[in-house]
Amino acid sequence: MKRPALCLGLPFIAGLTAAALIGQRLPLCGAVLLAALAFVLGRRALWKYILLSTLSLLTACCVYWHAADTIAVHQARLGEQTVTFTGTVTAVRQYSGGYYLYDLKGTADGVPLRTDVLLHDGSYVHGDALTVTGTLTVPEDGYLYQDASFALSRGIGLRFGRDAQVVEAAVRERPTLRARLYRLRCRMRDALLHHMREETGAMLAGMLFGDTSALSRMSRTALYRMGIGHVMAVSGLHLDYLALCVIWLLERLRVGRRGTFLVTAAVCGTFVLFVGETFSVERACLMLLLSQGARLVFRRPDTFSSLSLAMLILGAARPFVVLTAGFWLSCAGAFGIGVAAPLLTRSLPDDDPLLRLRKDLVAFCWTFAAVLPASLVFFREVSLLSPVSNALLVPFCLMAMGMGLIGLVLSGTFAGPLFLDAADALCGHLLHISEYMSRLPWTHVSSSSEILRVLTVLGVLVLLTAWRLGRDPKRMAGLLAFVVAVTAVGVQAERYLTRERLYVAILGEKSGLVVLTKGREAVVLDMTGDRQAPQYAEAYLTDRDIVRVQTLLLPNEEQRRRWDARMAFFPAADILYDDHASLLFEGARVSLQDGTAVVTYAGETVCVTDDPESLGWSPTVLAVYGDCTAPVPDCGVLLLTDPDAPYVPDAHTYLGAHDVEAILTPDGMCQVRMLAP
Repeated sequence: MKRPALCLGLPFIAGLTAAALIGQRLPLCGAVLLAALAFVLGRRALWKYILLSTLSLLTACCVYWHAADTIAVHQARLGEQTVTFTGTVTAVRQYSGGYYLYDLKGTADGVPLRTDVLLHDGSYVHGDALTVTGTLTVPEDGYLYQDASFALSRGIGLRFGRDAQVVEAAVRERPTLRARLYRLRCRMRDALLHHMREETGAMLAGMLFGDTSALSRMSRTALYRMGIGHVMAVSGLHLDYLALCVIWLLERLRVGRRGTFLVTAAVCGTFVLFVGETFSVERACLMLLLSQGARLVFRRPDTFSSLSLAMLILGAARPFVVLTAGFWLSCAGAFGIGVAAPLLTRSLPDDDPLLRLRKDLVAFCWTFAAVLPASLVFFREVSLLSPVSNALLVPFCLMAMGMGLIGLVLSGTFAGPLFLDAADALCGHLLHISEYMSRLPWTHVSSSSEILRVLTVLGVLVLLTAWRLGRDPKRMAGLLAFVVAVTAVGVQAERYLTRERLYVAILGEKSGLVVLTKGREAVVLDMTGDRQAPQYAEAYLTDRDIVRVQTLLLPNEEQRRRWDARMAFFPAADILYDDHASLLFEGARVSLQDGTAVVTYAGETVCVTDDPESLGWSPTVLAVYGDCTAPVPDCGVLLLTDPDAPYVPDAHTYLGAHDVEAILTPDGMCQVRMLAP
């Protein structure tokens, strides 16, 4: 391609990604230069574009490494230190449970720093000055949350721990524009929650403002399994419709190109601030302004070039943006909707409604294919209904958003409640359909499936090769259908081949949570009553694509309330309260006694305990949780989950932390692996 924008933007993002994945700097730079030289020798006519791409890629690597080095210096100097930080609020995010996450920019011990703090107090807004005291910790990616990636995407390498306290707060006399827009958004959200039902109001607030703090876990999961969860995150779709309305109105008023560009830029910029400056909206705003700017200078706008330049700008401003799901999903979705789908469906007829629906389904299939690789990397589940549900249900989501917005604007008149009632009914039907469909096992698949990952990579390579050999949209659509069918068959074959394996997972910070899975059923033993145990179990059961929990053993009734609130999609057939229990699960004998769980299958034994000294025998796999200082018996694999526990090197295999999984097979084989964060 001889478009300079593509030679700048795409290599720059590739360079950021390579720098994030590859720690060896000199070998990476050498490999890039050798590859560029090889391309120049093979295609000498394109040497200018190859040179431009190489410089862009190497510049991106240097930008990322410089930002990473700066963060590392701050972490080495202030990490795990108790400091007093003074700075201003730059962003506010609200979470369920009444928590507010404040991004702060200021200084700590004379070091300029960006950090964040989680508080119950929601009275602070953008521009307020806070003095915070507490311990700065280094965020880490865990099995549940990608804390480090999320923090780094905002330029934050240190954050305050639970001991943080605000010792002084100075509120600005004249609130900033961001603060006023934030308060307006909160008032509009509260108006929706007050007039509508709890779940429907929370859903509409998510669709309009991207605020899902009031939406239940069950409803959020149902929408994502249905494939329409993206409507809960304010995306380019919202901005595009707003821009179309503004441009249409300005054209009717006969405003010139320059005036249209300025007004559209002002409206879109204000909207970006209003919804909280998410990656998807920023990307859409940049693409829109680049397209409008091209028309302003009498150039034909190009979606692919606009996307490439928007990615370049976002990556240059925040190098760690390549670590986040929002960036990749937004860019992949924009590529699928704006580039791949129009190119690969342009020859399909759309003369009548049925043909138009077929063309839309094919377009959404191509968009789904574009987004799938990013979904596999960042999410635990992939919706198989996404193409169909987006074609059939997203129009109703847009109708609900329109009626809700009109209802808010007309809230002071008799017509306002009528529009809100209509939006309430429509959101209720959408939630009902999503919750029903999401309970069906064939509507979604776990992204941890190895065969799914392999077939996805092979499918992308096959489609790219076919496109290079012959650009026939109809043939490509047929090939896409074939790839999807092969992938579906492969996933089912993997389930069949692994149906006799028993998976024993030891999860949680204390590792007192044991989850057994076989086929598509599970048994859960919660021995510690940890607050986060239900979240760990839900994440693991989702990874294993489990549809039913046979037995749930809990320490007390209070812990059951936490499980009921979290495990809506994994209802347990039996719930026991007994620390001396024994049961049979698909050929595996499971026993629990005084905080020690023993699982025996095919002659192999997995033992999880906090008192290894009392065992008196040697299991195949031993996991020690809690504050253990006792000696351990001689076993094949030793898992010490307490980093402060003493360990003397011997014949054991030391795996270290929690979140591990033992795989037992019918032929007596045992494999232990760490669960990926």
